[in-house]
Amino acid sequence: MIDLRADQNKNRLYAILGPIDTGEGKHLFRQIKFRLNLITSGFSWVADFTSFTINDPDEILS
Repeated sequence: MIDLRADQNKNRLYAILGPIDTGEGKHLFRQIKFRLNLITSGFSWVADFTSFTINDPDEILS
């Protein structure tokens, strides 16, 4: 499960992920990148998809 949430005040997009099995991270990263490309097609801005951080879910949702 992937839930994408945007925070326009901070210019950030959060991907809320469900449980991740061992070795599934690379597949999830590709899926997130694909979904972001669909969402952002038609916009004239550059996004860096090369890295991401993992935060405590309670920190993001508060």
